[in-house]
Amino acid sequence: MTNNEYKNIQTLSVTLNDVEEKLKENREKIKVITENNNALSRVETLTKTVKEKLKKLKI
Repeated sequence: MTNNEYKNIQTLSVTLNDVEEKLKENREKIKVITENNNALSRVETLTKTVKEKLKKLKI
């Protein structure tokens, strides 16, 4: 293995490690966003249910 090849492998290794870190960060962000979306969906469902019940009671 030449010195140049070694440098290229080292650069590739650093790049792959950086990509892996970014993927981990993005997965965590996606998880939080998904949880927030699910919570909002539950709130919307509850809001709709309350509105329907109030409408039936004519309030």
